[in-house]
Amino acid sequence: MTTTQPGAEQQLQRTVLALLLCEFPRKLKRSQIAVQIIKWERLDVAIDELHHAGLVWREGDYVMPTLAARHMDWLEVL
Repeated sequence: MTTTQPGAEQQLQRTVLALLLCEFPRKLKRSQIAVQIIKWERLDVAIDELHHAGLVWREGDYVMPTLAARHMDWLEVL
């Protein structure tokens, strides 16, 4: 699985990560994320990509940003 994907995939990952960072420290269920994301069919792929990149932590249905993602946000890199 590649972590560099063009266009819409990148935007979807950015949107998911931004939502998770905004809601932190609350863990969100995938269904809670899906309510705010139109491209439900691609949501699992986006979460998988972010997980493989080390930017989100997931356990069952719950997802939240990792310390690395939160630190990048704090540095205003994201």
